[in-house]
Amino acid sequence: MPRMTRVAWWMLFVVSPLTGLLFLALGTGWQQELRARLDMSPLQTYDIVRIVGVTVLTFVVILLISRLLRLATRALARLAGRFVPRPVAYGIGFVIVVYLVVGFVEDVLISTAVAVLVLGAAGDRRQAQRPAGAERTVTGARVVRQRQSGSIAAAVGVLLS
Repeated sequence: MPRMTRVAWWMLFVVSPLTGLLFLALGTGWQQELRARLDMSPLQTYDIVRIVGVTVLTFVVILLISRLLRLATRALARLAGRFVPRPVAYGIGFVIVVYLVVGFVEDVLISTAVAVLVLGAAGDRRQAQRPAGAERTVTGARVVRQRQSGSIAAAVGVLLS
């Protein structure tokens, strides 16, 4: 590695944590000032440590997921590379991983979140009006139908109705 590149990396390793601490201190000061203006109690030290811990944990999880996706792409490219040229194999691996990730996000994460929102909205309405048993069944059937079809638009329509 050339000397200039090595120096640049060392500067990045030194400056990044210091910059992170600076912005954490500035953000904490801003948040404490805002809490004082709103007549709220100030954050305690352990709250700040917890925020940093959750931030670092979130970063590590996202980093691991991205590394896992890169590993899956390379493994699929290596497998497809036996039959097609290398650039095509990497394209195939990338497309398959993107397809799987989008399918997972839409079918599992978003559908579940929308179903929870619909059930929560239905629960709020039930507590306010206490509908008859038939109305409860219809609301439940809509949610089940939505989860089976995987249609987000249908669930949002139910939520807004």
